[in-house]
Parts: sequence; C-alpha cells; structure tokens
Amino acid sequence: MLPSIQTHISGVQVSYQESGFGDQHILMVHGWMSSRHMWDDLMDVLAPHFHCWAIDLPGYGDSDKTAHDLHDIQAWSQLLLEFCRLHKIENACIVGHSMGGMISLQTVLHDPERFRKVVVINPVVTGKRARKDLQLLEKLPMRNLQLRVSEWAWPQMMRMRHLIPFYGSAPTATYQRRKEEWAKSSGATIVKSLWTIAQHDLEDMLHQIQQPTLVILGKYDGVVPNRDGQLVAKHVPHAQLFTLDCGHLPTDELPNQTHTLLYTFLAE
Repeated sequence: MLPSIQTHISGVQVSYQESGFGDQHILMVHGWMSSRHMWDDLMDVLAPHFHCWAIDLPGYGDSDKTAHDLHDIQAWSQLLLEFCRLHKIENACIVGHSMGGMISLQTVLHDPERFRKVVVINPVVTGKRARKDLQLLEKLPMRNLQLRVSEWAWPQMMRMRHLIPFYGSAPTATYQRRKEEWAKSSGATIVKSLWTIAQHDLEDMLHQIQQPTLVILGKYDGVVPNRDGQLVAKHVPHAQLFTLDCGHLPTDELPNQTHTLLYTFLAE
C-alpha cells in the first residue's frame, strides 16, 4: 500500500498517492463510499509504464470530511482540475469507477485539452433519470433531518458486519479494505453524494467527448445499471465497450482481466 500524501486545494485538505514517473500521466478517481486504495493493485501494474495518481475525493478516505460544499459532482470535477494544475498533469488519461466515472466524464467535458484518453468502469451517467430511488431521496423534504438521521444511523450500520460490502464478491483483503473505506465515510457524505448523483445527467453531453474512451461493465452489476455505460459507448464517438462476467467492482472481482484491458488500451 502506497503512503498517503497530503496537499491543500482551495483550502481543503486532500489525500492522494503517486507512483511511477514520466510525462504519461494517469489520474484515477474512485466511486461512492470508496477511496484511492481501490486502485492500489492497478497502480502496481501501471506504475512501471506510467505516472499514476489516485486521489481521495473530499468526504472520502483520508481527505477532509468537513468541506460539505464539495460533495458535488461539479465541485469534485473542479477540484480534480485544480489538482492537475498543481501537479502539472497534462495530456493525461483519466480513469473513473461508478460515481467516479461520472466525475471523470464531467472533468473531461470541463477541460478536454488536458486529457487524451478516458476509461470508465460501471459509470453513472443518468442519475437524474435512471435511478428512481435516488430521485426519491433527492426530492424528500427535510434535508437537515435526513442528514441528522444518517449521521446517527451510519455508526450503527458499521457494527453490522454482514452489510459490508453490500455488493460484489472478492477475497478477504478486499473485504477489509471496503470495511475501512465505509468506516472512513460519514452519513452526511453518503447522503450528499447520492443527492448530487440524482441531480446530474450527462447523456446529452457525451457526444462532445472526442477522446478514445474505454467502457468496462460488470454484467451482473446490481448498483449501476449497465444502460449507463452503454450510453457512453453509444454516444462517445471513439468509445469501445467490454462487458465482463462480474459485478460492480471488476478491479476486485476480475483484476487480471480488468488490468489487461486497461493496460492494453492505455498503452496504444
């Protein structure tokens, strides 16, 4: 496991890890209730060939948990661009999983000149339309009450071992990582992240992404509908789609296949 490095972006403490060298940069963006450590094994594979960066989004991992105004797709995207400017990350590839896929796509739309390739793994694309449960949560009244209840309930849920993780199948080491990632999240982070996903829909903007794009889906993903990733493959002009026999976390469930797909695409 790589050490955590701390930096400040717009006054917010952000944790990240870095491995590899050179000017072929790869920026990795985790998803909901996850952290930069979901990319540890992939970084080991790619670091001999690329300069790899993985960040904990504010609210997750070891990054600031108090910057609640940054629990937003647009804000996370702008923070990633600030991070890139700070570290002179240009002509980069961006890799995002789930919610991190949505953030990655939004980031490329904001600054297309900075990125040369895109990889999204089980990405969220149409939170505003595809997930009725998220829409219901986002429209519920008394948001402050939702936050208070979530802050009380989350520590209680952490004591129920059978809930962690609630998707995918993987070895014990992965289970332990997921348990730590969940424990480092807060009820407010969880709820606000779902709110912002529910407010976003990138489908009508996907055609603007001109970079070669790799879409990896888990055939049995029970968290994000395959339809979202299929929309990326349909509307991004230079996209290719691969569907694997796994669930929401191909990097954990089928690491060798996932890593080979990524390396082959990124090295082209």
